[in-house]
Amino acid sequence: MTLAVDTNSKSMVAPAGTFKMCHPAWFERNDDSSMSTESSAITKVVNVVAKRWFYRDPVDAADTGAGRGRKRLTTKDELAKMLDEANCLYWGTSLMNLAYDAVDEFISQSGGHCTIHIPQLCVVHAGLAVPQDARHGRSAVYLLEEIIEGKFIKYVNNNSATPRNGLGRAEHDIALFLCFAQHLQYWLSRGLVFLSDFQGAGTLLTECQVITTMCLGCFLPGGYHIDLLSLLGNMHHASVKGIGQKLSKISPNSILVMIFVSTLACQY
Repeated sequence: MTLAVDTNSKSMVAPAGTFKMCHPAWFERNDDSSMSTESSAITKVVNVVAKRWFYRDPVDAADTGAGRGRKRLTTKDELAKMLDEANCLYWGTSLMNLAYDAVDEFISQSGGHCTIHIPQLCVVHAGLAVPQDARHGRSAVYLLEEIIEGKFIKYVNNNSATPRNGLGRAEHDIALFLCFAQHLQYWLSRGLVFLSDFQGAGTLLTECQVITTMCLGCFLPGGYHIDLLSLLGNMHHASVKGIGQKLSKISPNSILVMIFVSTLACQY
């Protein structure tokens, strides 16, 4: 199996971001029977994009803008950057599954009935494409993701634990659920980690950021954000306390209900 990437800047799937470019890509399958055992989920996705890291030289006082085009890292440095990006998606998938598993268990133990709509979201399938020969002049490390189609929405900023302003009703409902997921991840991890920077379209999410403590920041991708971790903790505990309960004195199912209520209290 071979990865083909259209690196023409005019063919980019979206305008270049702060650090990454997004190119259309596809897999070219050969007749090698060994490919039939391929287990990576991303290779089974029909439409994918290939993201590549870039940088620009710092701006100085005399900078006129000339010569500040996008520049490439070495293959070794590209791999380090893209490993962090891929691990964010890996942790994002795990933490979203953690939240959904808790919700499903609560619904099951409550008789299997749910009177509210629960958005069914997931983090995109992803994988790393690493060149077999880094000495090749056109070699690059790509982060592969299934393509997200439809209107791209930023639900929750990377420095926030509340929905973004200006969202439509449907988008706000999704953002509210994602904020609930933040509280749930915070509680289930005992205040160690949760996701932020939620964005995507349809049922797919991407580019999530892992918010954690300084101690765990060196093990989890994307660094840490102590201010945001403290902010969510204060919101979470203040809202629950305001309802007149203590987490240590109520059942896990009741805690789940109260986390949802605390989320609502934080938004209004």
